[in-house]
Amino acid sequence: QIERIERIVRRMLDKTRFETELSPLDLNGLLHRLCDAMSPAFDRRDIRVVKSLADTLPPIAGSSDRLQQLFLNLINNSLDAMPNGGEVYISTGIEPAKPGRPEQVVVDFADTGSGMTPEVMSHIFDPLYTTKERGHGTGLGLVIVSQIVAEHGGVIDVGSELGQGTRFRLSFSAIPNEPSRAVE
Repeated sequence: QIERIERIVRRMLDKTRFETELSPLDLNGLLHRLCDAMSPAFDRRDIRVVKSLADTLPPIAGSSDRLQQLFLNLINNSLDAMPNGGEVYISTGIEPAKPGRPEQVVVDFADTGSGMTPEVMSHIFDPLYTTKERGHGTGLGLVIVSQIVAEHGGVIDVGSELGQGTRFRLSFSAIPNEPSRAVE
């Protein structure tokens, strides 16, 4: 039955994939707006947000709505991992171009939460996999994160250690020769 349900969910997720309209997007601006909007939730949970956003960041080809959903999912996971407060670190930067790979815009989300075991980490992108109590998680948040990163041609890397927190590193190709100035 579980395998059948997983197949149904996979088909449902496949059908929700649509052509995302991508346009030049300033990730720093999006992150500032999102953090401002989430400020009351951070305050209620005693979460301190530490932002370290690059002064100049080239735009990426992105969908503001889809990337906001991705970042919200990561932030919500961090909030859930820190029920008694903690810190969320959000940083942006640039990785230089390499042969066959353009310059990359990198976004790091890290928290001081409970972290994950290697066993849990091996399943975080599996549909319906959740470590949350019944009724508190669908097991689709990180599946959607992975899907949105793929829609943007990006790469996601995860690091975590039990009791030490979790870090998600997202990399997206920069649009060449279109630098933008981020506003704090």
